[in-house]
Amino acid sequence: MDREAAEALIAEYLSFGDIFNRVVEISDCIPDKQRSIVRGSVAEAQFHFYEIVRAVGKEYPDLVPDVS
Repeated sequence: MDREAAEALIAEYLSFGDIFNRVVEISDCIPDKQRSIVRGSVAEAQFHFYEIVRAVGKEYPDLVPDVS
């Protein structure tokens, strides 16, 4: 993967983090069963995005944000 593609993936990861957080906030307004499904789906999506970031970090560690 070239650096430009890696930078684009990290930028998308960061913007999706904001979207995921907003979806979780909005899910407070829906019934319990649907809220559970929404939050589970968000958690799964976050995991997959994290895996992408890990892959990028192996090649370009300077691009990966510190999440500690």
